[in-house]
Amino acid sequence: MSLLRHIVFRVKFCFNRMRLYWSAGRVHVCPSEYRTLKSVCRQVDEFGRFIVSDFEQPQEPRAPIPPRPRTSGKATLAFLLGLMSFVFWIFTALPAVILALQAKNEMRRDSNLRGHGLANLGLLVSFIAFFTTPIFLMFILITGGSFWSSPDSYAGDSDRIVHLHLSGLVADSPSVDTFFGFGGLSMSLSGLVDAIEDAEHDDSVVAMVITMDALGASLAQFEEMYAALELFKESGKPIYLHSESASISTVGYAFYSVATHFNLVPTAILNLTGMYSESMYLKDGLEKIGVAADVVHIGDYKSAGEMVMRNGPSPAAEEAQNWMLDSLYESVVDMIARSRDFTADEVRALIDAGPYTDAQAKKAGLIDSRMYMDELVAHLKDEFGEDIYFDNNYGSIYETTGQSTGSSAWYAGGVDGKIGLVFLEGSIYPGYGQAGAFSGTIRRALDAAAADSSIDAVVLRIDSPGGSVTASEVILRAVQKLQEKKPVVVSMGGVAASGGYYVACQADAIFANATTITGSIGVVGGKIVTKGLWDELGISWHPYKRGANADWISSAEPFTDVQRQTMTESMGAAYTTFKDHVMNGREDLLTKDLEEMAAGRVFTGKQALELGLIDEIGGLNDALSYAADLVDLEDFDVQVIPRVMDFNEILMQELFGSGGDRPTDMSLNPLGRTSALSRVRDAANESVEQAMAGSLIRKFGAEKVRAMGQFLQHAELLNEQGVAAVMPEVFVVH
Repeated sequence: MSLLRHIVFRVKFCFNRMRLYWSAGRVHVCPSEYRTLKSVCRQVDEFGRFIVSDFEQPQEPRAPIPPRPRTSGKATLAFLLGLMSFVFWIFTALPAVILALQAKNEMRRDSNLRGHGLANLGLLVSFIAFFTTPIFLMFILITGGSFWSSPDSYAGDSDRIVHLHLSGLVADSPSVDTFFGFGGLSMSLSGLVDAIEDAEHDDSVVAMVITMDALGASLAQFEEMYAALELFKESGKPIYLHSESASISTVGYAFYSVATHFNLVPTAILNLTGMYSESMYLKDGLEKIGVAADVVHIGDYKSAGEMVMRNGPSPAAEEAQNWMLDSLYESVVDMIARSRDFTADEVRALIDAGPYTDAQAKKAGLIDSRMYMDELVAHLKDEFGEDIYFDNNYGSIYETTGQSTGSSAWYAGGVDGKIGLVFLEGSIYPGYGQAGAFSGTIRRALDAAAADSSIDAVVLRIDSPGGSVTASEVILRAVQKLQEKKPVVVSMGGVAASGGYYVACQADAIFANATTITGSIGVVGGKIVTKGLWDELGISWHPYKRGANADWISSAEPFTDVQRQTMTESMGAAYTTFKDHVMNGREDLLTKDLEEMAAGRVFTGKQALELGLIDEIGGLNDALSYAADLVDLEDFDVQVIPRVMDFNEILMQELFGSGGDRPTDMSLNPLGRTSALSRVRDAANESVEQAMAGSLIRKFGAEKVRAMGQFLQHAELLNEQGVAAVMPEVFVVH
């Protein structure tokens, strides 16, 4: 092998030498000889290469080829979503920001990833779209025409008419600022009442126009708004109410009748026919799908379980419902009589003669005019001048937590002190959460109020049908600890019954509206048994247990006799504790023996006042003023506790920092710190649910929507908590 290579090498060397010499003129060979020699050398060279190729060739080392960097898919998607944010705004801007930050983090860890430019562009475009899109939308909304718009903006030196449009669900507390102030769908009762009171004292306001559309509010909320409008009217400023609703119920009319001038659009129907109540019973329906309820209740009037255990009310439940309906009806009659200058008997006669067409209602004196909106606007311009300004944005009836807690005050000039305000809304559950009455969250808010030296007194606003007995006990303990440092006043909303009254019973003072539903001192326990449902579906469950009663809360089987006895004893102990708390807080104020008012009986606020279960008839602002009087404050600010983070803060915490919403003390929450994004999701879900509720209200009515929601909450409580303090089946009034 080496010899052959040597021969080839020497031949090539000789040929090259000869070519070199020839070119230099040192060798004189004829061209034909040169070509012959060149051909021979080429053949020898090719022959040598052919032979050498059959032998193993040494491999020369090559420099490694670096892998081509991969482009991050998240960075690319972030850029695309960022571009889409100009159309879909937060719904794509938020995912774009999250994906871009995740991509940048991955690229820092993996040098083979590229796409920093795309990620940065995604962030930049998302932020630009995020801030410019709402400004553009607001510009469209502001410049868009309407019946109530004025050609010029309000200059501050002319008369104006405040226009309030009431629509959708009314919430006691300020709404969560879901989408940076543009997504709150529920009206704030506090914001609405404050706007009316501000307009009452505003010299530039000469009148108020109210329009409404599918308004969902409880009787107690209507009552608070009614009281605020009455004061506005007593200041000498007229209220014009315009309704384009196809029909108006008796409860709605009782609220709307407060207007100085009630205008009904032609062809509308005034359903002034009285009050109609419905209670839902599901036993037969549940049996058809193989579901049964195994429920135990303490107290003959504690009928919360009857919804799933009976086809109709028990005699005790029917007695309680009728007594409560009588009280609510009298409150509605009184509101109409005060507003329209009728006697109570005249109102009852008018109700019995209903319903009314628009013309019949005008003839009966129930309304003042039958005009279309453009005619009403023309009428107002004739009365107040052609240049009158219609203010569509007066106050903050869609007040959000960011607005109310960001300034921390509802009233200007708070120089003497501060009143803390804690909202307890919805069914009471143990643990922590952003939206709802969670015992850990409420306890932490009350503890924060106790520790804040700038807060002189606290008002606890309750709108809850009750819930977990244990969670109610935790909240009551926090109220007791707070009372050691400063007074606590309770303001009841539409309902503060069972667990809602449990946490309120030891307050320094309790305020409720005449139509508030309260009481229901009793407990109920049990579970929903779904074995028949699984049997119908052909699905079987095989149990594994250790312990004789390990399955006592399982939905597979009803209680055994031993388990039922255990449940009854637990409920009896909880009921005794409940009554002891009421006696400790109200013993000297009750007008009857507690046993006559307990056993699950439900009362209106008016009835509760007569029995000594509450102290005053009044709304939230009355409770705030009373709390201020207890600590000798004339001018005060109101601070909402806890300060719920708005969407901006939740997003910034998730993207740029940690921190949690967990307390420093021990918690039984097994999931650890609540994710900020989960709270964004919950807030978004709340907005979607409220939007859906608006549609449901139009189809079924506000009270039926509330009833369906509360039934699901009650069923969940029974399955999760075993023993619960919840009010009887939902009372649906039309």
